[in-house]
Amino acid sequence: MQHIVVQAGLGDQIRVESAGVGAQLGAPADPRSCATAARNGIELRSRSRSFHRTDLDDFDYILMMDQQNLAALRMLSESPAHRPERRLLLDFDPDSPPDAEVPDPFRGDDGFDRVFALCEAACRGLLRQIRSEHQ
Repeated sequence: MQHIVVQAGLGDQIRVESAGVGAQLGAPADPRSCATAARNGIELRSRSRSFHRTDLDDFDYILMMDQQNLAALRMLSESPAHRPERRLLLDFDPDSPPDAEVPDPFRGDDGFDRVFALCEAACRGLLRQIRSEHQ
């Protein structure tokens, strides 16, 4: 998403971060993820971090890859003060079915390439929505 935001000339207006509800603190991206991103002109330099309750106050969109993590996120806070949009990432891909989950990239020979393509399509859809809502 960060790459897409920068390409669109919005890197100074849209903040993108990645966190996990079960993230291993400080771990770099999987080498296969890095290789897939590199083949697509993207360098992955970030390190994992855990999701914090304060993220609910700091972001307008909080996106998850699957239903299990979305449920865990929703349990963190249901108060009206913590109401960023919480959805599955693939909700923003018009070609994905409703409630579609990003598949585990570790299954299958093309797993990382497939996941990259799905995430890229969803991130482009998300940027379209952000532009539409916040222009």
